[in-house]
Order: sequence, then structure tokens, then C-alpha cells
Amino acid sequence: MSENLPLSDAWTRLLPRLSVLDAAPLGAALAEALPLRDALADPLLAELQAVVRDPAPACDPGYALHLSALLLLAHWQDSRAHTALLALGALADDIPDQLLGPLLQTSYARCLMATCPASPDGLIRLASLERAHPSARAAALEALALGVLEERLPRDVVLAFLESFAQAQAAQVAKGVEQDFPFLDLCVHLAAELGAASFAPLLEAWYAADLIDAASIQRDTALAQLARSPEECRAALHQRGNVYIDSPAREIISMDAAYDSISPFARPIPLAALRAPIVREGPKAGRNDPCPCGSGRKYKKCHGAN
Repeated sequence: MSENLPLSDAWTRLLPRLSVLDAAPLGAALAEALPLRDALADPLLAELQAVVRDPAPACDPGYALHLSALLLLAHWQDSRAHTALLALGALADDIPDQLLGPLLQTSYARCLMATCPASPDGLIRLASLERAHPSARAAALEALALGVLEERLPRDVVLAFLESFAQAQAAQVAKGVEQDFPFLDLCVHLAAELGAASFAPLLEAWYAADLIDAASIQRDTALAQLARSPEECRAALHQRGNVYIDSPAREIISMDAAYDSISPFARPIPLAALRAPIVREGPKAGRNDPCPCGSGRKYKKCHGAN
């Protein structure tokens, strides 16, 4: 397909394949769409905006056009999509989980970062929105940290917010308020990834008060990482894997954060199964309980880490 095709031709030919959650044709369509930004970005952006207005059609487990839009616009680093992506995360109840499935944990934060303009304000609002889905709030926090590491966002502004947010979470944990998501532990991880040396006294106090799950990150490890330079932190991030959405097809066929290790020759994953929201069939797992998935790890270090 020529990237000079008129919009109507490119959109008409790819739309059916970008809309159906079937690994082989969807992956091929995403690869074919990559050089067609000029032809496809506007209608894909319109799709995201339509889903924000009425998410019901996109909650169908076999529907994929909004996922194609999410990943392609993030791959193109199209900042026009940022507002719609934030709005998806702010939708009520479990709708973000129904819309994004595993991509809410594996890709959404990087999509937010890749489309983010120079200001972190939108990400800060989503992270602070208590009625938002916990995983969407966590993704906003992660996007803020990634934005700093990639030098897209102002370090001082993000660290000031992260410190304030973490202190508020620590106060809730100290009062024994039940947490739907371990935000304080996440903040510790992010501060460590950023080499935020100013967090050291806070971490010492939180560990001393037993507010942080040491199984999630050990005190000495956290303090050592806080002492790293920004350059060391960024190098460590890149060593762990891709930060940007380099391959939308690879993102969408993956069940977990290890998608980069999936062989391109592996049997396609039945994606309709991936889109099903997680339903708790038993009692809620405690932070130090074994993960219900059977991995043998603590819940906080396995599925609870997301």
C-alpha cells in the first residue's frame, strides 16, 4: 500500500482489520498502518474521542479499533491523542479495564508518556483522581516518571508532586485505611527509578514505621537506587527494555510486561480472551498473601504489583 493513498482508500482498506481482535490479521494491519500516519491519524483520533463519549461499543471483547488507535497514535507520538487517553483512564468504575484489558497494565502508561506534551498537568490530574480506576492512576504515575527519565517532563515539578502524593498515601497507610492499590509502594519504586535523593529521609521513616512492603522493594536497595544520577537511571531503564511503543503489533498480542521476549514465530494468543476483565472469584488477596495465580510469589510481587 502506498502512503500517498487518499484517506478514504487507506481507511476503507484497513478499517475492517484494525477493528477485529484477531491476532494475525490485526498484527499485519498494524504493521501496514505504521507508515500511513498522514492518512490514518485523524480518523484514529476521532475513534478515541468517540469511545470517550460512549465507551459501550468498544467494551465488546472482540472490538479492537480503539486499541489500534491507542497504540498507533502512541507509536507516532501524536500529542493530540493525550487528552483522549487521559479521559479513557478517568472513565468510571471498571470501564478502563473493560476497554483496555491487559494493555491497561502493559502499555497504557507508555502511551500516556509518548503522547504527553511538555506539561505534566494532565497526568497529575489523573493520578490524583480518586474515583478513577486504580490501574489508570498508577499508569499516570508511571508515565510521569517515564517522562522525567526521557527528559520530556520537568524533573522538579514531577518530583514535587510525587513526594506530596506519596506522603498523603503514607498517612493513609499509617491510619490503617484499606488500600485498593499499593500506591505508596509504587511511589517508592518510582522514586528509586528516578534517583530521587530527596526521598531518602522519607523512605527511612516509612520503612521504620513498617508502611512499605519490604518484599516489594528492600530498604537498602531503594536507598542505593535513590543515590544514582539521572543518567544512570535512564541507562538502567533502557537496559530493561523498550520505553516507547516501537511495535504496536507486539504490544497487542502480549499478556504481560515480558512481551519483548515473545518470538514472532510463536503461536498467536487468542486475544478475545485477553480482553475479558479480571473477575475476583474468591476473597481479596492480602498484600503478603500468595498470589492466586499460583506463581508462588507474594501477591504484591506478582499480579498485585500491577
